[in-house]
Amino acid sequence: MVVQADSIDQPTPINQIFPDSALAEVMRYQLGKSSVTD
Repeated sequence: MVVQADSIDQPTPINQIFPDSALAEVMRYQLGKSSVTD
């Protein structure tokens, strides 16, 4: 398996980076954000 990271040049909502709603919620919590749209 080959994995490659991508760079994000501008602020992007969590739910656009992680379209799975459960994963987006976990990331929201870990990042200390108030919403997955942050």
